Amino acid sequence: MFIADNIISQKLDNVFFIVGSSCAGKTTAASELKRKYGFYCYSSDAMRTNCFKLANYANQPALSRYVPDYEALTVAEALEWEKNIIREMTPMMIADLIELSGKYQTL
Repeated sequence: MFIADNIISQKLDNVFFIVGSSCAGKTTAASELKRKYGFYCYSSDAMRTNCFKLANYANQPALSRYVPDYEALTVAEALEWEKNIIREMTPMMIADLIELSGKYQTL
């Protein structure tokens, strides 16, 4: 899926991203912005389960993969699977953000 930058920047002009490594305080920062300014916070961690539910094997094979014993994967297999999960989740989350951005006013 490709969406040109000019379309994304227009559709997501009131969306702010907080990125960083795990345990970097992203959720804490987002919660404080929500408390102080009333921002809506979209949690990619919370939406992950929904992405797995929406997935079908033809379009999202990594999200559709059943792994009963995650610990049995090698490190390389686990990293590759996670990379593919993120790749497949991204369009779902962008669609969510476009929809949500229309529901909330800009600053």
